[in-house]
Amino acid sequence: MAFLSPTTSGRLVVLVVVLVGLLEAEVVGRMLLTVSSRAGFVAIDYWVLASAGRVVAGGRVAYDHAALVRSMLQLSPLGDATHPGGGFAYAPWVAVALAPFGRVSYWAGLIVWTAISVVSLVWSIGRWWAWLKPPINRRWLTLATLVSYPVASGLRLGQTDAILLGLVTISFAAFRSNHWFWVGAVAVVAASAKPQDLLWLPIGYLLLTYGRRVELRRFLGGSAGMGLLLRTGPVLLNHRAWDGYLQSLMSISRFQPDWASISGLMRWVPLFNSDPGGIHSPFADAIFIAGISLIAVWVHRVLKTADSAFWSPTTRWAALAGYPLVVWLACVPYLHTEDLVLVLPFVIWGLAADPSALRRPALWVLLGGLEVANGVQALLIQVLPPTASFTPAVLGLAVLVGGFWVSSFLRASAPRPGTTAGGLSTPLLGRGPQ
Repeated sequence: MAFLSPTTSGRLVVLVVVLVGLLEAEVVGRMLLTVSSRAGFVAIDYWVLASAGRVVAGGRVAYDHAALVRSMLQLSPLGDATHPGGGFAYAPWVAVALAPFGRVSYWAGLIVWTAISVVSLVWSIGRWWAWLKPPINRRWLTLATLVSYPVASGLRLGQTDAILLGLVTISFAAFRSNHWFWVGAVAVVAASAKPQDLLWLPIGYLLLTYGRRVELRRFLGGSAGMGLLLRTGPVLLNHRAWDGYLQSLMSISRFQPDWASISGLMRWVPLFNSDPGGIHSPFADAIFIAGISLIAVWVHRVLKTADSAFWSPTTRWAALAGYPLVVWLACVPYLHTEDLVLVLPFVIWGLAADPSALRRPALWVLLGGLEVANGVQALLIQVLPPTASFTPAVLGLAVLVGGFWVSSFLRASAPRPGTTAGGLSTPLLGRGPQ
């Protein structure tokens, strides 16, 4: 039985968004009053990205650590800012694309970068809302997303996830329009920019061409063409570009432990809290293998379901691309909480597919975990070790809720030929999104 009426659930959405916004404002206010330097508010990720662009603009590779450090100090946003450690870990073509940001001042570039990120977020939310029509006001959905911890933190740090969400949205727009060449091209761009997050995206679209030869040829053409362009372009500028990237990938786990995926649950246990985590952890490896196995079983079941051919394209996308991507993110050995903005399309699909979703306690726990910032968590809960995060538990719940949503279609009876695939009607889902 639903525990909230539709009217009450809508009002609760508004109340939660307002409270989260006020709590985050209080946390930021406390930080402003207690820190002696603005260095804590510098967008460190953007600083590294822009510096990498500056290095490439100067004819060097972004993986030359000494050159990157010099570039960061030259582009320093504050007089007392120091190099945060680490390095540039994106593909070489990303550094080439960032070259314009390395040619302008830090603050001018950050303003443009943040504006691009916000536009990408708002546009993406608007598109998914228009496509799927979830039972939530568009303005409140947008505001709830912008004040959620993954998005707010990603914007503060100057990360790439908002722009990656835009690429995921563009790929889906091409999918809806049956432009499979561009589906493949955009999916490869997104996956190569951040493979630990979006490697499943082109695989999911490849599965969506199952049994469709024309779409498969176009998809492979777009994927191969874009992959060749992204591979050869940086080499024309510097033949050592990809060597540096491979070395960067080999060393990344030594200084970037896992925090957010399910394997991060080990940090809830004080005994293991000091372990490096990430790819060095056998526990993380076991979780990743289990996740891949779950995806394989899930995909096999979907493809062998007799009535899956009658599903709407959006439902097939949710089953073969959207939900496996959630499982992928939940189980990879290397993930940050800010990356969770990439589950937004599937969450919107689930809200639209399940009319009673906003009246279910489990979903409110899930959405609450995404909304509450780490600063608020630190104020309210003191029982976890300092490096522990709620994100692993949130992702674990997302896998369960997402599987419950999509598996409803697996249990549905096949409609007769000629009926509308989106017109499936089940007690859980009602009329699904087209």
